[in-house]
Amino acid sequence: MPDQAPPTGAPTGNPGAPVPATSPLDVNGPGELYVIFHGLFCFFDPPDSDTIVCQLPFIPMQMGGMGGMDGMQSMGFPSSDHVYRAGNFLAETELASGYYTLAGVKRGSKHFDRKNNLVIGAERPAEGTHFPAYATINVPRPEEIYSVNNIPLPTAADGTKVGFEGPDKGLVSGDFYATAHVFKYFYGDSATLKLAGPVKSLDHDWSTEKGNTIIKNDTTLSCSLHIIAEPDHLMVGHVGRAFSASMGLLQKSDSTTPDIQYQEIPAIACGSNNTADYS
Repeated sequence: MPDQAPPTGAPTGNPGAPVPATSPLDVNGPGELYVIFHGLFCFFDPPDSDTIVCQLPFIPMQMGGMGGMDGMQSMGFPSSDHVYRAGNFLAETELASGYYTLAGVKRGSKHFDRKNNLVIGAERPAEGTHFPAYATINVPRPEEIYSVNNIPLPTAADGTKVGFEGPDKGLVSGDFYATAHVFKYFYGDSATLKLAGPVKSLDHDWSTEKGNTIIKNDTTLSCSLHIIAEPDHLMVGHVGRAFSASMGLLQKSDSTTPDIQYQEIPAIACGSNNTADYS
C-alpha cells in the first residue's frame, strides 16, 4: 500500500513520542508542529480556502432497551461511542464539545491527496444536522499532509466503491482509505501554540511544555498535538453506524445530506473511519 513517506524528522511509529532533550536550542524558538488525527473526522478542504474545517462527528451510543439517549444519560451511561481527547502524546485530555481554532502556526498551502483518501463529493458542511458535530476545529492550511496507514478501497464493476450502498454511493471516490492523518506546520514561538476556543476561558488545556513534548535535534525543534475521536475499545458493528452518522455532517447542492450506507468489509472494519470532503 503506497503511503506518503514523511521527511526526515517527521513522526513515524508513534508520532510525537517525546525523547530526552539533547540540544541547547531554545524551546521557545521556531520549530515544527505535527498535528496527528486519530479516528473519525470530516475534513472540508475547499480549493479556494486557506482554512481546512475539521469536524468530529457525534456518534450516538446504541444500546437496546435503555430508553434511548435520554434513558442512557439518566442512567449515567456515556452518550457517544467515541471518546474525544486532545493534547500531548499519551497525555491527551478530554476535549469539550465546541468550536476551536489552531493558533500560533504559519499557514501553508497543502491540500489532501484525493487518491489516498476516502472522498465524499458533497458541497459543504450541513446546517441543522440530526447528528451534529461534537466539535469543530478550524486549522490553517498546513505545510504538508501525510495520510498514513492506507487500506485499499476496491472498485466494483459499476465503477462505485465496494462496501458502499445507497442512491448517492457514486459520490464516494478515492483509491485508499487512510486510518490516520498528520498535518505539519511551522511556528515562530512554541509559547504561542494553542487550541483556542471562542474566548480564552474556553481554550483547550494544551501546552507544548506539558509532558516534555519538545523534541530537539541539532537544527530543529518539533512538537505534536494529538486529536482523538474514536472508541476506546473494540466495538462490533461500530464502523458502519459511525459512517452513517458522519454523513449527517455533509450537505449536497440540493441541501440534502448524502444517502450512503457503509457495509463493513473485513479489510476496512478493523481500522478507523476517516471521511474527507474536498468540494
